[in-house]
Amino acid sequence: MNKSLNAKAAISGLICCALALQSAAAQDPSNRQLMSAGLKEQFNAADISSMMSEAAIQTQLAPYEGNDIATVLALTAGGGRFIISMFNCDDAATGEGCRGAAVFTAFSNAGLSFEELNQFNSTANVSKAFNVSAQNVVIFGTQIYFSGGITRDNFKFLTGLFLSDMQKYAQSQVESTSVSLKIEQDAQGKLDNVAQASGEAAEPSSLPAEYSISHAKSAAIANTWNVRFTPAAD
Repeated sequence: MNKSLNAKAAISGLICCALALQSAAAQDPSNRQLMSAGLKEQFNAADISSMMSEAAIQTQLAPYEGNDIATVLALTAGGGRFIISMFNCDDAATGEGCRGAAVFTAFSNAGLSFEELNQFNSTANVSKAFNVSAQNVVIFGTQIYFSGGITRDNFKFLTGLFLSDMQKYAQSQVESTSVSLKIEQDAQGKLDNVAQASGEAAEPSSLPAEYSISHAKSAAIANTWNVRFTPAAD
């Protein structure tokens, strides 16, 4: 119980703190000087693990795959799995000196409609949904660039918004009684591209390279069940 309360307080505190800083800066440009302290243009995998641990999120640096990306696997206290792919690194094998990160996860796309994903894309805080019909998954993610410098609070705030987006989506799927990565053949092309619902041309190559399909599929399998990305409300 205490662990759950602590995790909830940690995530809530991170978001509230960052919101307060963001609001202050917007009201008075001079406050930007206050936010400049602690600005970093590079983060290490160890920095990511440290920040996530403050929100009771477990992390592990995945084995290097030779693709110039350092992959940090993350697990929330509620069982939600997501990935932080760090890119433009001085040493991707060890996750040193990285200049950007993609935060993403995935769910099965079985039974989902264009309307549901378009609704998600129009209301999410920072995340965007990409359907990968060939793999029967939908990948949700956001990208964070460190160019110009960001603080630890900035990074935790943006990650917190992503987790909030994912919790809202996961909650919307709770009523599904059966979700499987093996869907009917006639449904496989149902979500070729989210943009098609609004009459726009499909963009099958729009998935960012930092979103690993193999890691996304592993996350989708784990996220099939009733997981939580943020602590439960009282």
